[in-house]
Amino acid sequence: MGKQLAEPIPAFRSLVEVCKTNSTLEEPCLKISELFINKSKSIITVRVGYAMKIEILKQYGETKELKQAENDQSKYTSHYECLANIMNYGSSYMSHKGSKFSKIADPINRTFGEVAFLEKLAKLNYDYYSNLGNDNIKNPDSCSD
Repeated sequence: MGKQLAEPIPAFRSLVEVCKTNSTLEEPCLKISELFINKSKSIITVRVGYAMKIEILKQYGETKELKQAENDQSKYTSHYECLANIMNYGSSYMSHKGSKFSKIADPINRTFGEVAFLEKLAKLNYDYYSNLGNDNIKNPDSCSD
């Protein structure tokens, strides 16, 4: 999966190839992947960071680190997918409170990143449907489990 994610994105394709084919760059490439994972505000860049890290660790036989990276990637993916599912529950909070939402959405997205944005949307949608008495919507706090 890692290669499939990074390969279609032209900006990352050559970086992944250089990292996979030049063992002297293993350490700097892992640092780049860590920067993508830990400093990016974009979900896709974090996912590319995990994909790069996993591909590099596979290439150079780092079994323990590979398993940890795959586990971390899985947790990250599960977290934002859980939030996205809550955000999209029902007809969504945005359709009910669109103008109020739009005032807070852009600053959150730009300042804190896409996952924080999803967390806020999921919380708004959860609160909206919970206040209507709907017990079927999942609490976004449980997405971190």
